[in-house]
Amino acid sequence: MNETTAARVAAWHRLVAAKAVAPDRFAAAADSQLAGLDDATRETLLELVDAEPGADGGPVSRTDGTFNYIAAAVAEQTGVTGTEWLHRAFFHRLLEIWARNPDFSRTLRTAARTAGYREAAAEFDRWLDGPMTSDPDRRPLLARQSNPADAITHDAWCDLLAGVPRPSHIPPPTARALPRERLTAADVDHTAFSQTVEAWAGGALRADPGLDLPVAARLDVARDLWQRRRFAKVQMLEFGWPELTARATTAGGPKWLRLLESAVCGTADEAELPEAWRTLQADQRLVEFVRIRPAVQRDLRRRLRPGLGNRRCAVLPTGPERPVAVVHRRRSSQ
Repeated sequence: MNETTAARVAAWHRLVAAKAVAPDRFAAAADSQLAGLDDATRETLLELVDAEPGADGGPVSRTDGTFNYIAAAVAEQTGVTGTEWLHRAFFHRLLEIWARNPDFSRTLRTAARTAGYREAAAEFDRWLDGPMTSDPDRRPLLARQSNPADAITHDAWCDLLAGVPRPSHIPPPTARALPRERLTAADVDHTAFSQTVEAWAGGALRADPGLDLPVAARLDVARDLWQRRRFAKVQMLEFGWPELTARATTAGGPKWLRLLESAVCGTADEAELPEAWRTLQADQRLVEFVRIRPAVQRDLRRRLRPGLGNRRCAVLPTGPERPVAVVHRRRSSQ
């Protein structure tokens, strides 16, 4: 962890602690907790104070869709997700929408300049995930603004915005950096699109280096939260199922623990497990615990060395223990 990351994470810890100790005086105390940080980072960290446990064991914010997307990416792509990867994902999505529906892209760019952008984008998500409706009065604000004549059906909107990141996941400053001119056929050709994305992302970041600050702050907090969540889960696993931790630290143990986690979560065939490991699935309490994210086989191997039993080889960093979670949206099939 470099000094900048450490400063951001430490400031976020102080904010969370200040709100927990004296919520009625939090607004007055927040400035002192964020001293020395740039305005974009200060604003971002204040938005993340509401992070709380979600349905599946990872971080979720009630108001910050960008953080929810980043936290989900960190959980699923450990060691891969960085600010460069995130910027490419955001610009790839924005330019993909721009190529298919320039009117909606212009609406996004304009809305991203207003204070109500996040709520408008979240309203659009709820509409996409809800039941199909032909009532034009129930369309969200962004749909009405970009398509006043209601020429685009609910299914067509779902097709345009299927997958992630969604508009609610993209930071407003990044959405404001959308190009004004329409992309050409050469720009969106599948063989050249990745170069177009790289060119636009690189150009936007060179024009405004501040685009990186809110993304980096969210990434730092997401990584810190998952690290703490993993540590807590490994600790609970050690004391709740010592026989499992003993097996996991023997030769081949990490492989079987990984397969057990995958089988319990329905992403692998339990027949691949040895009989001694398959019997563990009869313990419903263990099964429910293993299903809680994040997966722990890498962390368990680092934390317990073969032959050391339950001796700890790691120390929990100081700071607030706030296990939190990410909710994945599912598009309605109705």
